[in-house]
Amino acid sequence: MERTPIIRNMALCVAALFAVSSSMFAQSDGEKYSDALAAYEARDYETALELLLPLADRGHAPSQNLLAVCYAYGHGFSADEAKAMMWLERAADQGYATAQRNIGLNYAYARWGVDKDTDEAVRWFALAAAQGDEVAREKVAEYESYCAVTERYNIVRSGAADLGLSVKWAACNLGADSPEEYGDWYAWGETRVKDEYTWKSYDHCEIWMWNNICLTKYNTVESYGNVDGKLSLEAIDDAASVKLGGSWRIPTEDECRELIGCRWERIDYYWTTGFVVTGPSGVSIFIEAEDTYLSPDIEANYMTSSYDTSEPCCTSCLNVSGSGANGDTPAIILQGKYKSNAMCIRPVCSK
Repeated sequence: MERTPIIRNMALCVAALFAVSSSMFAQSDGEKYSDALAAYEARDYETALELLLPLADRGHAPSQNLLAVCYAYGHGFSADEAKAMMWLERAADQGYATAQRNIGLNYAYARWGVDKDTDEAVRWFALAAAQGDEVAREKVAEYESYCAVTERYNIVRSGAADLGLSVKWAACNLGADSPEEYGDWYAWGETRVKDEYTWKSYDHCEIWMWNNICLTKYNTVESYGNVDGKLSLEAIDDAASVKLGGSWRIPTEDECRELIGCRWERIDYYWTTGFVVTGPSGVSIFIEAEDTYLSPDIEANYMTSSYDTSEPCCTSCLNVSGSGANGDTPAIILQGKYKSNAMCIRPVCSK
């Protein structure tokens, strides 16, 4: 039987009222995010992720940013820095200032699986600062102060620096694009970058029974393996010579002693701690001293091309560190280091 107009109208009114009531009680994305954030801060990661995942999939930028943090630090899932950066970039591409600032921090401090890149860091800080992000504004101000440091100390940032010594020193570590970058690590006498730096992976030795080391090159003591009497690296085993060509090479022990005789001063430079080294010419280079391959301490080991005659398994290296209560006093020495260990390289070239 067909409904009368009055009954039909009543049914429509009830339906409309139900729809309005439902919308009044439905949570907005912002409210759901607030609940997710509260759960995250309470370390209830399961509840936080239940709320965050659908929000992030719908393109809610704050949720994408927080989901990135969860992936970066393994909160609720296994840590996955690639996925963390993916979600962070999605939020940043929408213009979300917090995500833009976080990407800048990652490039500034080489976090979340990205290499240090000062130019990228500053670009993202500037985008976030333009939207009023206070942390990003502070970082932009720090960048401007670092530019002033470059000028004040006359720091060479690319190519070769003439410090007034017997050779010119590279402005950057081998494998780095700027002085504050770590660059690549190499074992002594190797020209390849590896994931593992041990005697088992070292090119110039064999492992005998009971883990005894047998050196196959650069050895002067018969009990340590093949004796060839070679005391310094050949060009084919010099990573700087192979990678850069020309007259570039790894410095000798004597050339490092010259560098030690320059004026060293610890500074913070483009979000990296290290030492500005000023030569007799008044020109300076920055020596990065946060060798994070092994630890975040204020210390780094720079390779020389010289064999340590007191210990066949070792090479002489330039150890750069800070001593004193705050590590402000330079402690720069030449010391032995196992040839198989990972070391930075600061190349030199002819004048």
